Amino acid sequence: MPKDHGTMGTRDGPTIAERSEPGDERVVRCSLLLKGTVQGVGFRPFVYHMAGIHGITGKVGNSGTGLVIEAEGPEEKVESFLKSLTQSPPALSQITSLQRSDLPPLGYNSFDIALSTDFDRSGALIPPDVATCPDCREEILNTLDRHYQYPFTNCTGCGPRFTIITRLPYDRPATSMRIFVMCPFCEKEYRDPGDRRFHAQPVACPACGPRAELRDRAGAPCGAREEWLRKAWDLLSEGRILRKGRKSKPLAVMCRNLETIQKYCIVGEAEKAALLSPAAPIVILERKPGCALPYALAPGLNSVAVMVPYSPLHILLLQGPCDTLVMTSGNRTGLPLTIDNERAFRDLGQVADFFLLHNREIVNRCDDSLLQVVDGETQFLRRSRGYVPHPIHVTPKQPSPMVLGIGGEMKNSFCLLRGDEAFMSQYIGEIGNLEGEENLRMSLLGFQRLIGAEPEIVAFDAHTEYSSAAVARSIPARCHVPGSTISLTSPCRAEKRLSGNPGARPAPTSSKSWAKKAKTRPKPSSPTGPSMPWCGWRPRVSIHPSHRDAAVFSMQSLLSLESVWIAPTKDRPPSNSGNGDERRRRSIGHTLTGSKPVSSYPMRSSWQSSPTWLIKRLSLQ
Repeated sequence: MPKDHGTMGTRDGPTIAERSEPGDERVVRCSLLLKGTVQGVGFRPFVYHMAGIHGITGKVGNSGTGLVIEAEGPEEKVESFLKSLTQSPPALSQITSLQRSDLPPLGYNSFDIALSTDFDRSGALIPPDVATCPDCREEILNTLDRHYQYPFTNCTGCGPRFTIITRLPYDRPATSMRIFVMCPFCEKEYRDPGDRRFHAQPVACPACGPRAELRDRAGAPCGAREEWLRKAWDLLSEGRILRKGRKSKPLAVMCRNLETIQKYCIVGEAEKAALLSPAAPIVILERKPGCALPYALAPGLNSVAVMVPYSPLHILLLQGPCDTLVMTSGNRTGLPLTIDNERAFRDLGQVADFFLLHNREIVNRCDDSLLQVVDGETQFLRRSRGYVPHPIHVTPKQPSPMVLGIGGEMKNSFCLLRGDEAFMSQYIGEIGNLEGEENLRMSLLGFQRLIGAEPEIVAFDAHTEYSSAAVARSIPARCHVPGSTISLTSPCRAEKRLSGNPGARPAPTSSKSWAKKAKTRPKPSSPTGPSMPWCGWRPRVSIHPSHRDAAVFSMQSLLSLESVWIAPTKDRPPSNSGNGDERRRRSIGHTLTGSKPVSSYPMRSSWQSSPTWLIKRLSLQ
């Protein structure tokens, strides 16, 4: 039978007919659908390589559902090939399910990598951004390599994923790398199934990829573009690069390597594993006696938040005269991360002295993750870069509709519950202004687009002045469910894998009867403020108990809980209408920059994005 025409690579080698005489072994063919994190992690070249080892013909390709494999060959070899796929998959992959179908042989004479297909998105998962791998690190520090000092070096084992993708399947045209045309050298690596950059979608080099540049606060270039790194080192040495005013909030530091961290902090095995993991989060560590790090980094605390360089740009910055730098997010207080160059100059021009920018669009904001090891157990204070959008697997009592928990008003993150997968969003942050609401809406739309989710039930906090509640009510859904204080126990129970629902109200038999019962309930009081209006469960349709549990389960971050009462009403911004409309019209960005109010849900992204890091040399005097 002729070879499939939709392929992007062919392995030369003997056909089945050449490997075995007819009748020696029974030739079989099977089709596999692998779901989970199987795209953007080097799974296709891995399958291609294993097919060559086991003498299998067929094809492999990405789809909106997952990874599709057709394997044909002698039965024993096919079974051995299939076993190898699950026993030693790529390090960054996660297989959540494997579906097999046995089919009649077609007579494939090679193993090919097929073109991706774009259909149902119900099974494919996007990998998170991961730290630079040892191979790429070695290249950017090797003066003889063409990737020497290139801040966007990556391969299938590292680099940006979630922050640059717009849709599935995960292919270069669906990322912000689509505007960069690969040079012959990069294209050769990209097309070669034996290369570690085979189908690494962000693959690039100084000749064809994104570029970094250093500018002053007025937007003027600081020397030649190629001199950005040397100039950045000089400015860091002067202690005048980039700064941000923070009176009391702790600041994180980035150290050149683990040995540098161990000079200042106590690092246990669990902390070490976290720091050096592909996720490379910020880890809170205890200071050593006599630690030279200033206590102003974390006022009133005997701990400090530390991380290692996780991108090539960070690695290069830390190769200069400073082995420790203060790192903080590039944003004005109360506003989302600034990912647009022009907006950065406008909003941060009075905060930062210089700007280190690049011309690769950031599609999805994603702040650093933050964790701490307590009594040997890893606890997340912020689950974001390196972990999102990996789902958290749960065990529903029965099939559940798609549920959205919109999250809280401060330090927001939302959750989409799809079957047995809880998709926690990246850290969203404050949403009590127009920019915050826009960030929440855009992040939610991006998540829905990537996982193919349309929420049927939207759960939100019952506080009448929360912007999150206003966003929730604007989302088209079959049912909108206001939550209550008791719902805060659900994330705790879900995290600890506890069953039951202590304190939960009985399941409604109908909307009217449940509303009647809710009126007889006593009104709960806020622990920090006055009594709030009791919303109760008043759904427009009846909700099964397990569905209701799913709604409250996904109301807040599983691993980062916030109090349902953020502040007493008297301390909140004024509201003329009593429903938060006036407060939502107050925009920090509108006051600072004259930006226009955002449109109502849904919205479309128009980011022309690049990140801004706020960095300052750390004085150890």
